[in-house]
Amino acid sequence: MEIHFAFNDKHADMFETYCKPSIPSGLRVIEHRSNIESSAVYMKYGYMDIIREKMQLILDSLDSCDSNMPIIWSDTDVIFNPRYRRNFATSILSEFRNSKKSILYQREHAGNPTMICGGFFIAKKNDFTKNLYSYIQQSCANGDDKHDQDYINEFINSNADECQAHIGTLPLSYASASNGGFRAVNRCHLFHCNCTATIDEKISMMKNVKLKMIGR
Repeated sequence: MEIHFAFNDKHADMFETYCKPSIPSGLRVIEHRSNIESSAVYMKYGYMDIIREKMQLILDSLDSCDSNMPIIWSDTDVIFNPRYRRNFATSILSEFRNSKKSILYQREHAGNPTMICGGFFIAKKNDFTKNLYSYIQQSCANGDDKHDQDYINEFINSNADECQAHIGTLPLSYASASNGGFRAVNRCHLFHCNCTATIDEKISMMKNVKLKMIGR
């Protein structure tokens, strides 16, 4: 099963130092390295240019993947827990297939199970996922102050019946920082340091998560 990452030089060291070494066996890493310059700060210079490029990369990956095998897309500020590394691929694949959905997203907030995080998901190739990301790509091209996650959640809220059949969320053990998962790092399959705005903030949190997971 493929796992895809899109990033530029500002994120490369963080990815190589913290994320990549933790990636579980059974996942084939696909790196999409961007030449776009950015400040690497949330919603600042270059941020949306990279997001727009990423939306096209997601569409390309859905077009080229095997329709019988889902793919994973992940942000680079993710650490996978070594306690679950050996069985991670089979575990998340089982979660996905049992859900009968087209796409499973990480949850953004534990208190709001309908708000998803666009930075980590598993999806299969079908008309729904391709149409969803075509819509997101077109929306991101508008140049307003919203990003992909805003548009995904807006789409879910505006198309509730269709999305209920196709979109689901991963269990909270696939945690994000903004849903309070830091308190239970050792029980998480992975940890997404997504409530951070700068590279320094992300690296600081990733260091703490790595310490909690493996003690060094």
